[in-house]
Amino acid sequence: MPAVSLAQARARVVTALAAKVAGLDEERAADFLAQARALEVRPVKELEGFLRSPKAATEAVGDFPLAWVRLAHLLHAAGYPVVLPLCAGCGTPTTNLRPGPKGRVCPRCVPRREPKTCARCGRTALIMARRAEGGICNRCYRQDPAVLASCAQCTRLRPPAGRDEQDRPVCAQCWGRPLRTCTECGALAPTKANGPDGPLCQPCYQRTRQPRRICSSCGEFTRISRRVSSADGSVGEVCYRCYRRPTTDASCAVCGRRRPCYRRRDGTLTCWACRALPQRTCARCHRSRAVAANWPMGPVCSPCYRRIRSRPEPCAQCGIRRPLIGIADLPSGAGICGPCAGAGPTPPCTTCGNEEGSYTAGRCLRCVVRHRVRDRITRSDGTQHPQLTALLDALSDTAEPASTLHWLADSTSAQLLIRLAADRRPISHDLLDELPPGHAERYLRHLLIAAGILPPRNDDLERIPAWLDGLLADRPPHHGRLVRPYTTWVLLRRARRQAADRLHTTSAAQRIRRRVRQALHLLDWLDTHHLELATLNQDRLDTWLSTNRSHYEVKQFLHWAAQRGLTDPFTIATPPTAMAAPVIAEEDRWHRLRRCLTDTALPLEVRVVGALVLLYGIPGERLRHLTTDQIHGTSDTMFLQLGNARLWIAPRLAELLHQLAKAPRQRSKLSRRLANQIPWLFPGVLPGHPLSRKAFNDQLARHGIQARPARTAALIALAAELPPPVLAELLDLHIHTALKWAHHAQRDWSAYLTARITDRDGGG
Repeated sequence: MPAVSLAQARARVVTALAAKVAGLDEERAADFLAQARALEVRPVKELEGFLRSPKAATEAVGDFPLAWVRLAHLLHAAGYPVVLPLCAGCGTPTTNLRPGPKGRVCPRCVPRREPKTCARCGRTALIMARRAEGGICNRCYRQDPAVLASCAQCTRLRPPAGRDEQDRPVCAQCWGRPLRTCTECGALAPTKANGPDGPLCQPCYQRTRQPRRICSSCGEFTRISRRVSSADGSVGEVCYRCYRRPTTDASCAVCGRRRPCYRRRDGTLTCWACRALPQRTCARCHRSRAVAANWPMGPVCSPCYRRIRSRPEPCAQCGIRRPLIGIADLPSGAGICGPCAGAGPTPPCTTCGNEEGSYTAGRCLRCVVRHRVRDRITRSDGTQHPQLTALLDALSDTAEPASTLHWLADSTSAQLLIRLAADRRPISHDLLDELPPGHAERYLRHLLIAAGILPPRNDDLERIPAWLDGLLADRPPHHGRLVRPYTTWVLLRRARRQAADRLHTTSAAQRIRRRVRQALHLLDWLDTHHLELATLNQDRLDTWLSTNRSHYEVKQFLHWAAQRGLTDPFTIATPPTAMAAPVIAEEDRWHRLRRCLTDTALPLEVRVVGALVLLYGIPGERLRHLTTDQIHGTSDTMFLQLGNARLWIAPRLAELLHQLAKAPRQRSKLSRRLANQIPWLFPGVLPGHPLSRKAFNDQLARHGIQARPARTAALIALAAELPPPVLAELLDLHIHTALKWAHHAQRDWSAYLTARITDRDGGG
């Protein structure tokens, strides 16, 4: 184009732009065209034709000239009323829009290209660029001499990722995205997009600007990641959790599972879990693993990297709480922070100002947890459920922020919490009963109870009616007429009364289920033999008992039926007592006791529990319900409160018990002030509850301690040395129980009784 014609075309574009944009004069229009690099021949031709259209500058999606995309963002940032061009795929307002079949799209929404043969290396891969010999792959492109340049900072010959202030090339490792102040939170961070008031960082963009719609994969109303195409050609919108990179769905060459795979350099397909990474010895765990970072202490694997970053500790030199990424030159080899190790200053958190290390977007891990919790519990209209304020504060003040962050991202109970937060109805036990039953629903219920949102409820017993309805759904009506009143007015009534009077155990609900199943088993046997309960006699019952190993569980049902005249009274033998349990040898008991007291390789919880069982024979149900309030005194003179008894603890065991009471292990996601309303010595996973009975026994069994044989051996040894009244008072046992143990130990205490009578009569 001649110079005169180009100048005339520029003047026409300036005039058309000033006419299209309200409040824009021609002088300012020429300045914006120069800033947008739109005064060359091709941009001028494209803009001149584009501005003639009556829909120009009024539509957000379309096949715009690239010069208009840059120009629209400049005008919008200056405050002019211009509609920003959006990605035709995901709706993102960005300057990096590329041509697409339905309009310009961002790089993430560009239609996936088919792998082809590289003209240089010959392998099958996506074509990155065109050269004289043909298309080349990304690997060859990054090694192309025409692409490589000397980095202005590290001087290495690498593909440039950006340019510095002097317009010199900078490689990917030395280049950093420009930092701008977020208008929402005030953080100095790389910006994601521009909001109504200016730039927004990634977290603020996701919270305030990112679209929230129904995910076509999981059906949740949440933030949409992008649009994806299915096999039938339909296009859907998926959230972040459901999005998977659009890779080949094939069988992994390593594990053989069919899942999204990545093509390796040799052409084989492997999934993300089986990808090949270089192995080096970790400086922390000393195992050969893939390296996640190179710190002053040396190469660090991914598990150690996450553990150190998520658990800041006081530095051995400066005392400031930071991630300890170095090792001091001391004989102890204590950990030191990055500044003390020469790695440069640790940038403070842009939200709270502490120096525990940046986790993402300039924020520390605890601030990230607060932000994620607030984002998850916030509804689509920006409001929050009024009942969940206490839970938001409790989760934000958690003792293990990394664990809470993982729970928010991957836990099913966290997804149920999001559903409750979006519900407009008040949160109650009846509302939670509508959720699918399971561990997630049970955990969420106890989480809300521990936070004070729901009143306490004996969940083990309150689940029995719903369980019974499901059990009787496919059974004959006469089974329900017999079993339902028996369960409601005998089993449940007695269990609720006992739970209100004394410590409730989880075995109560299990016992009810066993007795209901045995009653139904008997009724099934009667139906099979065409009999009724009224025609049952002792001979027929003995026949059924001979084929049923758990026959004692039906004794209470038959007694209830006989009291109401439904059948005749029956006789069922009493099962053997727990005295016949297996017993470990005395030498073996002392050997295991010494191991619990001296072996530091065992977990502290196992050492304390094992020693209490092996030395005093305290039942596990009592031990797992111990609280720190039951421990009195110091490690020199310590007493354990067991009901009305004060048990003296041996000094070596008292020292271990004191260590455990000082810092019990936290398993709950709640903060310490809410999760430990009851200061359990052995807290469980469920908030506000101790360690479960199964987990308690399994933990001992994993380290070679069988709880029941160990307790039996300890009680036999104590009963052989102590009179029954002393044993009962020492361990808070019933006198009849102490007498049974004394009889089982086969010790005659007539001399003790004579001495007591002599003392009572005055020694005469």
